Amino acid sequence: MPSGRQRSKGGDWVDWVDQADRFWASELGVAPRALRTEGFHVCERPDASPQPRAPMVGTSSATVVSLPEGLAHAFENAGLSLKQMERAPRRYVASCASIQSLEVRGPACLAYWPISSSQPPLRGQAELLEGDGLASLRSLRDVAPVEWEEAGIGPDSRVFGLRAEGQIVAVAGYERWSGEIAQLQVFCHPGYRRRGLAAESLKAAISHALADNLLPQYRARDGNAASLALARRVGFVEYGWMATVLVRLPNNAVQRTAARAARPGR
Repeated sequence: MPSGRQRSKGGDWVDWVDQADRFWASELGVAPRALRTEGFHVCERPDASPQPRAPMVGTSSATVVSLPEGLAHAFENAGLSLKQMERAPRRYVASCASIQSLEVRGPACLAYWPISSSQPPLRGQAELLEGDGLASLRSLRDVAPVEWEEAGIGPDSRVFGLRAEGQIVAVAGYERWSGEIAQLQVFCHPGYRRRGLAAESLKAAISHALADNLLPQYRARDGNAASLALARRVGFVEYGWMATVLVRLPNNAVQRTAARAARPGR
């Protein structure tokens, strides 16, 4: 999968990178330039969630870690070391999965369908699943429930499926994030893999997301070689990586220190 920022014929950064920067900067509570400023950056954001949550994003230039205002101590007490993370952020976050007081989601590769590209060519006959079609996915889910859970297909997903022998065996869908991102999801029955069905269903979801003026986003957990290979094969371009670390505390009883008046990084 190509990595890093790409230039258009005129030498400007392509629009999809700027759009992704703006989206993740909003999620992290920083200015978009923070994602293109070399180095390791820790910021704070207003967050009233009962469970302390630290999303982070790494690009070819920077790693930005966003902590809830006044709760840096909660992560430190739970075993998260920002000093150690600074040395090798992605590798360190992956190692934190062994810390019982932390819940680690990721790291995962982040990739996008370049909006300057044409729509992917479709060879299969993927169908939009609604009503009974969605209900039929229960049997597909039960074939490999752990993988289905990782795929992330849920009630808010717009789902497209491909049939084999009369049954839906491959599906792909997307959820709308903040009205501008299509978070893609894909799953294929283990007995029908290596036939290009996952790719074809994914292309259908991409095409519909583009028609909805959304930027298709693909996430693949580090270590999921098959998912990463699918992204490369279909034509996604790597943006960077992301992860979220949450603190597990009894009853989520966290004392918040005084919040700052403005978001750091703004």
